[in-house]
Amino acid sequence: MGRGRKVIETPIVERIMAKVVKTPGGCHQWEYTTNHGGYGVISWNRKQYYVHRLIAEHAYGWKIDGLTIDHLCRNRTCVRREHLAVVPNEVNSWRRNNKAFQDMMNAHLAELHALELAAEEDSNGGNK
Repeated sequence: MGRGRKVIETPIVERIMAKVVKTPGGCHQWEYTTNHGGYGVISWNRKQYYVHRLIAEHAYGWKIDGLTIDHLCRNRTCVRREHLAVVPNEVNSWRRNNKAFQDMMNAHLAELHALELAAEEDSNGGNK
């Protein structure tokens, strides 16, 4: 799996995050170029990369060879680390086609986002 190789440098992550908008639903949405499948892409060192893959590899600190990045939120332009899971392709396919899993994950992510908003309000003294 290539777990020892550090591959993503901080400058590319900063470039990505400069083009991200936080949505009310908790996603960190890529607001720039997408490919024909709706996934965010960026050019770097004369090659095109999926932005969610670069973010996941930077977050985990190793090259994710042979695995898929599953958008738990089902939003193909989301780059929020907590919404990205590194899984085999078979798991990603099963999750995509399993309504019960999607419903459970949607509820979990909504609860997580509500807790984050409450914590943010508390830290701001009740002001957004």
